[in-house]
Amino acid sequence: MAMAAFLTRTSTMQTATTGTTSPYFPATSSAASYTTTTSSPDQATTDLLVGLQVPRDRMRRIATHLYSELVQALQNQHAHGDVVVHSASTKPLLPRGSETGVYLVLELAPARIHAVAIDQGAVIATELIPPTTDPAAHWDVVAHAVEVFLKDHVDDVVLRATKVNGEVPLAIVTSDAEHVDNVQDAVQVALARRAVSVRAVALVDATVGTFLAAAARSRRTIVAAMTIDTAATTAAFVDKSGKSGPRLMTVDWSSLDRAGIVLPVTSMDESVDAVAALTTQHAPNAGGWAKMLTGAGLAETARLALVQLAAQSALFAGQRTNAVLTPGYLTLADLAVIEADTTPALLRVRTLLRDRLGIAPASLTDRQLVKAVVQQIGTRAARLAAVGVFALVEMAGDGVVAVSGDVWNSYPGFQERVRAAVRELLGPDRAVHVCVESVAAEGVLVGGALAASMA
Repeated sequence: MAMAAFLTRTSTMQTATTGTTSPYFPATSSAASYTTTTSSPDQATTDLLVGLQVPRDRMRRIATHLYSELVQALQNQHAHGDVVVHSASTKPLLPRGSETGVYLVLELAPARIHAVAIDQGAVIATELIPPTTDPAAHWDVVAHAVEVFLKDHVDDVVLRATKVNGEVPLAIVTSDAEHVDNVQDAVQVALARRAVSVRAVALVDATVGTFLAAAARSRRTIVAAMTIDTAATTAAFVDKSGKSGPRLMTVDWSSLDRAGIVLPVTSMDESVDAVAALTTQHAPNAGGWAKMLTGAGLAETARLALVQLAAQSALFAGQRTNAVLTPGYLTLADLAVIEADTTPALLRVRTLLRDRLGIAPASLTDRQLVKAVVQQIGTRAARLAAVGVFALVEMAGDGVVAVSGDVWNSYPGFQERVRAAVRELLGPDRAVHVCVESVAAEGVLVGGALAASMA
C-alpha cells in the first residue's frame, strides 16, 4: 500500500491535531515480550496506528472518568485511589506581587539536580550538581554541592540573600511526587552535618512552582497547573468549595484508570507496564496514565512499536538490532528529532535510524512509517493531556491552566496539538475563556523562590 494512501486511511478515524537510558527502563532490563499475530504487514501497521488513536468520543469518556476520580479524591483526601488529591502547603494561595529578595532553589528531578539562586524572578546563578551512584551518600553530595555553590557565589547570593535567622532560605522543587515525604528533612540534616548556613523553608511540587510562577506574571486568573516531564506528570487546581476559602490542591494522577476501563491501552503499553513493574517494583497497571504522557513512556512505547512492526515484517524488512531491542534505549530527544524532520526525504530520520539504532539503509517508506508511528504516539499523549486540562477546568472553573515540563516545552508540535484538542472538548464558545499557558523550566524555579518568600 502506498504510504500516503495508508496514512490517509488511518487518519480518518481520529480528529487530527496538528544515548541515555530511561529512568523507567534501565538498559540492564531484558526486552519486553509481546504477542505477534499472523496478519499481513499492511494490516499490522493499520492495527497499530489505529490502536493509538484517541477520537473525540474517547477523549470525552476519559475526561468524564478523570473528573469523577478528582471529585471523589477531593472528598476523600486521605484515601489512596487511582487519583490522589492533597492540599498544597503554600500560604497565602497566590503571590502578592511584592515579593523581593534573593532565594536559593534546589531542583530535584530524575535526570538533573540544580542549585539555583533567584533574585526577584531572575536566575542570577546556577550550577548542575553531579550525580552519585551511592544512595546512602546522596544527600551529603547534594549538601556539599550547595556549600560549594554558596562559596562560589558569596557576593551575589550569600551577601544579598533574604536571610532567616542568619541562614539563606532554600526552596526544594521536585517533580518526583512519589518520593517527597522526607526530602526536606533529609536535605536539612545533610546541610547541618556540614554546618552550611542554609534553612530549607519550602518543599514545592514542580506543578505548584508552575502555578506560582504563572500567577506572579499573568494578568488573568490562574485556575490550575500541570507538569508533563520526562518521568512524572502531576497537576494542581484551585478548589473553591472549602469553608475557609480557596485553596490550592495538588493531584497525583499517574495511576488513573488502573482497571483499564477508558484509557487506549495497546500491546505496547502492556509491555511498558510489564517492564516497569519488574524494574521499579510497582504494582501492575500502576502509572499507566503517566507512561502515556511522560517523555520516558513515549520513547519506550515508540521503541516497542518499531520492534513489533519489524517482527511482523512491516518495517526494516524484519531487521531488529540490539539497540532497538534494548528497553529504554530511545529517548524523548530521539522522538523530537523524528517529529521535527520536515525534509521531503526525511534525512534526519534516516541519520537517527543509522546512528542511534544501527538500521541502514532504511527505505523512504520505512522512514515515513517511523515518523507516522512517532507522530501518532505524540498525538495520543497530547490528546490525553487535553483531557487533563479539561478535567482541571471542570474542577476549578474557566481561566488559565499553566503547563510546564520537558514534554510540553521541548516536544515539537505538542503544545499546538494539546490546545487544538482542548478546543475540541470545550467547544468554540467556552474555549475562548480557557487559556493553556506555557511556563519554562526557569519559571518553575522562580515559582520555588516565590514559595520560599511566602513560607
